[in-house]
Amino acid sequence: MPLNPEFSSINLAQAVLLVAYELYQANDETPAKQLPHAERRANKQELVHLFNRIENELDERGYFDNIQHRRSVILRNMRNMFARFAMLDTDIRAMQGIIKGLTINKKEK
Repeated sequence: MPLNPEFSSINLAQAVLLVAYELYQANDETPAKQLPHAERRANKQELVHLFNRIENELDERGYFDNIQHRRSVILRNMRNMFARFAMLDTDIRAMQGIIKGLTINKKEK
């Protein structure tokens, strides 16, 4: 077990916890969580399209006008956040619908 070199020992309770966890993991026969067959993970192209659409909509509304110096950081954080979500193709479609709903002009309604 890798430990912090400054605190290389563990107490009895921590040791028992580690052993119990490893025994649990070794004997766990629960099948891995699987996605329903009807849904699949969003592919890179779908994610990139979503990122680009969000970025374009933010640009059109002047979101970055006063914070151009932070634009790259904000966009990187957004991409990282969405990547952590492990989105499904249905999630991408839902987000596209949300963006459409938020960007429709009142005249179009």
